[in-house]
Amino acid sequence: MSVRKKKYNPMKTIQTQASYGLKNLAVFFSQAKGESCDVVNTKSFNNIQITQSIATAITGLRHNWSITMLALGRRQDGQEYFKAENVSFNVPMFQSELADALQDMHKDFINRSMNKLHLCNICWFACPRGTDFNENHLGEMLTKLDAWDNESEWELQCQ
Repeated sequence: MSVRKKKYNPMKTIQTQASYGLKNLAVFFSQAKGESCDVVNTKSFNNIQITQSIATAITGLRHNWSITMLALGRRQDGQEYFKAENVSFNVPMFQSELADALQDMHKDFINRSMNKLHLCNICWFACPRGTDFNENHLGEMLTKLDAWDNESEWELQCQ
């Protein structure tokens, strides 16, 4: 008697193709830019035009997300700096489930790690393939994506 081979699983194939299509892509949010998110290529730092297939791959499937939460600051001497924290989820999640969990974690991160007078922007990168960034890479991406454009609290008080 022959051994039955494993059946074709179309959902697993779609998940694999979506994961490959999202390679080197991250969802980027900047409070300075408003409520919308951008999809960014993490190698070239360019915004990617969101097509229907990319939107479906990001929002319609579960991923093992890796989040880099950022608080950007500017000191009174003009020096810009940021604080970053990586958060990984061991359970595959939809993007919509991620947003709820991220909001509270980001508030706690900012409250414990940033001087309120220096705070000029709040950002995060969400990678569906579980990519973490080093500080040099983050600094280049934030500069390229114009994340430093907001004024800090002390700058607003001086006006």
